[in-house]
Amino acid sequence: MQIDAPAIVAAVGGVAVMAAMVSADAPPPAGRIALDDWTGRYAATFEGYPRWSPDGADIVFSSDAPGTLDLFIADVASGAVARVPTAGGGGHPNWAGPDALVFDSGRDGDRDIYRVDLSTGEVAQLIDVAGWDGAPAASADGRRVTYYSERDGDADLRVLNLDTGVDVALTDTPHDEHLGSWSPDGTRMVLQTTANGNRDVAVRDDASGAVRILDDHPARDH
Repeated sequence: MQIDAPAIVAAVGGVAVMAAMVSADAPPPAGRIALDDWTGRYAATFEGYPRWSPDGADIVFSSDAPGTLDLFIADVASGAVARVPTAGGGGHPNWAGPDALVFDSGRDGDRDIYRVDLSTGEVAQLIDVAGWDGAPAASADGRRVTYYSERDGDADLRVLNLDTGVDVALTDTPHDEHLGSWSPDGTRMVLQTTANGNRDVAVRDDASGAVRILDDHPARDH
């Protein structure tokens, strides 16, 4: 796989969100990936956590340019950027279908999971429990949301069924699992685990619950 030089597609407060073309056999969406501009860590403004929309036309990302971390959507073709009305800020956005986002926010003192309907602007709190809950990701059909929770001390992945409201643990281990993301068919999940003492990337099978580490390296992998 070859990744071409990234191009700036949006900027808020002077720090860019970039996209790159990927030369491979049509990986979604349309052979492109979204990249953080990690120079935001050293600049006055942070911008990161970019995610492509299902149709590849937009990128949602977080920025603290307004003074607090909030969500923005960039039109890739024009570069136009619009702030998402979350009424309280948020981070780690992910698409939940073409017209909604899931994200985390610390507006109530701890960090919980929220959903915003982009057509109406309505914001709904999905998770409200003591402890840190973050980095949500929706399944392709928008009916399930996975996120990590530290309510029991370490970080475990959980899944919320939006149809039934049932919220269950996917992992319950003495180490940490973060940043779950569904496969397009909803049968597997890629995640980050500390099972081997450092952060590795792994795949979890939805049916069996088996977790297979893809890279076992002494460096931290996200």
